[in-house]
Formats: sequence, C-alpha cells, structure tokens
Amino acid sequence: MKVLFLTTSISRLGGGVSTYIVESARALINTGCDVQILTTVDPFFEEDCPADLPVKAFEKARLSGPYAYSGSLKRFAMQHCLYFDIIHTHTIWNHQFLVGGQIAKKCAKKLVCSIHGTLQSHCMSKSALRKRVLVHLYAYNILNSAACLHTTGLNEYNTLKSLRLRVPVCIVPIGLNAGEYGADDSLEDNAEVRRLVKDRKVILFLSRVSPIKGLVNLAEAWGRICMNFPEWSLVIAGPDDNGHLGEVQKTMHEFGAANQTTFVGPVYGDLKRRLYAACDLFVLPTHSENFGIVIAEALASGKPVVTTRTTPWKELETYNCGWWIDTGVESLEKALREALSLSDSQRQQMGKCGRKLIEDNYSWPRIAREMVGVYEWLLGSGEKPDCVRLD
Repeated sequence: MKVLFLTTSISRLGGGVSTYIVESARALINTGCDVQILTTVDPFFEEDCPADLPVKAFEKARLSGPYAYSGSLKRFAMQHCLYFDIIHTHTIWNHQFLVGGQIAKKCAKKLVCSIHGTLQSHCMSKSALRKRVLVHLYAYNILNSAACLHTTGLNEYNTLKSLRLRVPVCIVPIGLNAGEYGADDSLEDNAEVRRLVKDRKVILFLSRVSPIKGLVNLAEAWGRICMNFPEWSLVIAGPDDNGHLGEVQKTMHEFGAANQTTFVGPVYGDLKRRLYAACDLFVLPTHSENFGIVIAEALASGKPVVTTRTTPWKELETYNCGWWIDTGVESLEKALREALSLSDSQRQQMGKCGRKLIEDNYSWPRIAREMVGVYEWLLGSGEKPDCVRLD
C-alpha cells in the first residue's frame, strides 16, 4: 500500500502535528506501507528532519506567509500522484490540503484528511475572516469529497457532525512510544533539571503559553493554595504565544504565586523527557484540546494528570490516574489541592496506572494497525473497522 502524506511542516514549528506525522509514518512503514512525506522547508527543517523517513521538502513561494504556498510541491505531487493508493493530508488551513484535494480528484485516489483540531472553535477564531472565505472557496468541498476524515477524539468528531459533512469519519487516537518515557529518579540528578525544579516537588505545565491553555486560571488557582504547600513549585515550560506569557506572569504576581513558579521557556528532546521524569504531577487546564499529546507523554512518564473535560481523556477516571475536571478556577483549585494532599506513594501508584493506560491503548503499532485497517477498507480490501463512524 502506497501512502502520500502532505503537510506544511515536520519540524518543531509544527508542534504536535509534526510529531504525529513523523511517528505515524514510521509506524505505518513498520506495518509494510510505503509512505512518502511531502512538506515545505522552514528554519528548523534541516535540524529536525528525521533521516530514517522518506521526506521531500520544497521551498515556499516568497511572501506566502502562513498559507505556505509551494508551486514546486504541487507540481511534484501532480506528476507522481498515480503512484499512490492513499492521499493523506494533515490539517486544513494550508496549501497542502488544497493540493491533496486536487490530486485526489485528478487521479481518482482515496483522500483521507486528518483534521488535527483545525475546525475547533478556538482555531476557527484566529484569522476568522480568511478561514470563512477559504471554507466557501474550497475547504468544505474538499472535506465533503474525501473518502474519510480522521479525528483523534470524540470532541472533534462532534464538531465534524455539526458541519453536516456526508463523509465517513474514523476516530483513531495519537500513539506514543512509551519506552522513550519513564519515571527514572536518577534523571533528577541532571544539573539542568535540578536548576529548573529547585529541589522542590513539582507541578509541571508543558505546552504553548497561550490563552487557550488555561494558564490564567492555573495562576489564580495556584495562587489560592500555594502558601499551604511550601514544598511545591509550579514549573511552566513552553513557547510564548503572542505575548501571553506577560499576562500569566502578571496574574501570578497578583495572586501571590510568583515565588513558587518558574518559567523555563520551550523545551525539547531529552530535556523535555527529564522534566516529565522529575515532576510529581502534570497539569493542563486547557479550554479546548483535540487530543493533548503532552497528557499522553506525562502518563507514559508515570505521572498523574490534572486536565479538563474539553480533552478526550475520560480514561483518567476509569484508570484512576488523574483528575478530569470542569473548566474553571474552582474545579482546578479543588483538584490541585486533592493531588498535592496525597502521599508520594499514592501519586506514584496513580502514575503506574497512567503508564498502563498508555501501554494498553496508545502504542504506535496498535494505532498504525487501526489506520491500515481504515486504508484497506477504503480500498475495498478489508471490512469496515470499528473506529469508522458512518452516521
């Protein structure tokens, strides 16, 4: 089976979507699929491009901005589209999505569109006028012509249903290589991590410092209780999104939490994994989340998690490995107070349950088998998988 991935970026600039594309391509190749990735060059492409994957990167047109138009990518895709069985696009608001729709139609190929949260309200509110124009120009038609839409959770599936698209939808979550994460206490001896955590017990937030992530609520909730837990520190790791860091820092000062909070900026690779290993609790009080790969990473690291019901992580309750709470300061304060009042051994036991959750349900080999099942069904060589919804 020959699969073409189309995407804007596979570097760190693409965030969780880039990680998904790289890891899912590897997992699909391990099942025997022939996968080719077409993308565009960005400032981190050379550093981040995985040497073990078949990637072709093309220059973007000058002044193309976030739309990332690439005529050379389109020409290559048009010339080679007959080779592929499946055309698989990733996210919607980019030129590669349009190219995918065009070549699938031209070559009569099955088109799969991974949405990756790009139709959720918080994403649609950014550059809203431009997106409304693009919906009417081509986006809705391409989605409606796809053989299947792919979402990673029920929240986004419900969004797709509300759009009344007449297309099958598969719900296949993001995978994780759990072996890359662990609660190895020896990692805390790393000097850089020790400097960040300051020899305290640590609540870790790791994501974009963006209004959508609920950090202002976290600042207020932490400010209400931090004096009762002087042995604890909140570590906030992640890139600043359009200056939101300043608002978060201001709220921390207003509620008296600044002295027990450390901002460390973006972290990647080994340092990120060591921070997971060194923390005692992970928190993501987001207002909207398609999946939340950082939640899976924290669970794989053996850490209990506090997150909101806007994420698809109800399993935190069924596996007894965290708190799945309403959005808002009151519920967040209550959950943090409960989590910090537990003994170390109780939190560690919850962390073990979280690790089991990831191993049971989110390994990349399992996820790849599900997606291959979708591809085979679309090509007429397999039964409809249980993950596919037709309603």
